[in-house]
Amino acid sequence: MGIPWRGAQEAEMRLQSFLPNLTQYGSGKANDPTLQTNSFLSPYLHYGQVSSLEVALRCRSHAAASGVAPEKAKGLSTGISAFLDELIIRRELAKNFVYYCCRYDSFECLPRWASETLTESQANPRPKLYTLEQLERGETADLYWNLAQWEMVATGHMHNYMRMYWCKQLITWTESPASAYNWAVHLNDKFSLDGRDENGYMGIAWCFGMHDKPFPRRDIFGSVRSMTRSGLEGKFKMAQYRLLVQRKCLQAARAEPRLRAILPAEAIEGGKRGGSLLAFLAAPGAAQAPDQSKTLSAEGEGEVPEGQRTQKRQRSSEPAGANAKTLHRFFPTR
Repeated sequence: MGIPWRGAQEAEMRLQSFLPNLTQYGSGKANDPTLQTNSFLSPYLHYGQVSSLEVALRCRSHAAASGVAPEKAKGLSTGISAFLDELIIRRELAKNFVYYCCRYDSFECLPRWASETLTESQANPRPKLYTLEQLERGETADLYWNLAQWEMVATGHMHNYMRMYWCKQLITWTESPASAYNWAVHLNDKFSLDGRDENGYMGIAWCFGMHDKPFPRRDIFGSVRSMTRSGLEGKFKMAQYRLLVQRKCLQAARAEPRLRAILPAEAIEGGKRGGSLLAFLAAPGAAQAPDQSKTLSAEGEGEVPEGQRTQKRQRSSEPAGANAKTLHRFFPTR
């Protein structure tokens, strides 16, 4: 009896469930970790169970059938243009980076300005230092970081925007930026289904300054772009994200009891309190999101549609350029 190879079938279901969300891709909502509107195709692309050419052609056909043309919003592409930019251009950029940079998975790959500013800031006091074991279990004082880590351990996936926050926070909890870089690679490669991939290495390098620009100096980060808890809270409904991840962890632990030895009790037991409030990937390939007719009400650099934004801007300690419309592009096609 042959082995039923089902990766291609799963990739097809993921693609079909994503196509209705294609027109929103690259807009504010696409970056909200509570909405689950990503393609979830990255593992299937990584293992060759679907080709980027097939995905690109299907997306173009869907857009044509829907009468949707590529759009531009404030100089940034949205919809099919944004997705194809990640699927083709940024994926190829990552492959180019890994091919030509022999130290692509280490701190030594960074541009000089980034490595120098991080090294110069190494003497800045850290709020707390964690062991690798604590990080693997998601046992830090930062609940949002823990949630991102739990999601990756339980499902093999982490939302694009949260992955950038997750990676950058490691710089604040390790003795040196080089250690933070090594641990980011270790954790991503160990727990992510699309680990050991050019896009993952490129994404981690970006979090440390690769293909980015210097920002005003801050402790620990120097001139490298930082991301903060207040930035997350100003953009997204993080309480909803917490329920979503804990429900995922609970379902994963029921399917695979050995996860209970890896994840802390809070990650799993918290999901029992969520009831049926949130739906998430309830069926293979069907990314079911919460009610998307409701928009975020947070002020500031959040994901409220242009017509609904208030004039008042919530203060945030995140650099002005760190907004959800651009940052998701550096961990493409997840």
